[in-house]
Parts: sequence; C-alpha cells; structure tokens
Amino acid sequence: MKKTVTKDMILLVKGQSSWSLYIDKNFNETTVFSIAHENSGASSSIFGDLSYYRRWLRSELKINPSIENVMTLEGKAIFTEKERARIFTEQK
Repeated sequence: MKKTVTKDMILLVKGQSSWSLYIDKNFNETTVFSIAHENSGASSSIFGDLSYYRRWLRSELKINPSIENVMTLEGKAIFTEKERARIFTEQK
C-alpha cells in the first residue's frame, strides 16, 4: 500500500520503530493506518479498525507500558474517559 501522511491524518501513536499509527479523516474515521517511516524499508498498510486498535493497545500496554509515552492526546481520546482512567491508571 502506497500511503503517506497528509494534513488530514490524525497521529494516534508515534512509532518507535518502522511505523506510526494514524486515522485519515478523508478515508473514514474508523480505519487505523500504519504508515511507514521514511527510509525504514517498511510498507504502509491498514492496521485495523478502531475496535482492533483499542484491543491491541490494551494488550500492548501490558507488555510495553512505555508506549503510553508515544501516544498522542488523539490516540488516547479514542477511549472513553472511564476506559482511559482504568487503562492508563493500571499501568502506573
């Protein structure tokens, strides 16, 4: 998939390796894309829908709590206030 970051994309998670996760407002607001970093050798792709993103993030935070440090406010806003309180408090 040949997809690059545009001004209409919302950064959710700034990747620590080859990809960052975005929503493209012009595509639809329920699909999350993994956009390859320039010169990483990786390819961009569809990461999944918002439901998958939520499940992945809950699981990833248990394995790698430092991922919270590279999440944007928009990436956290995908969760309800109640979910954020539970998910991000559990990690501390």
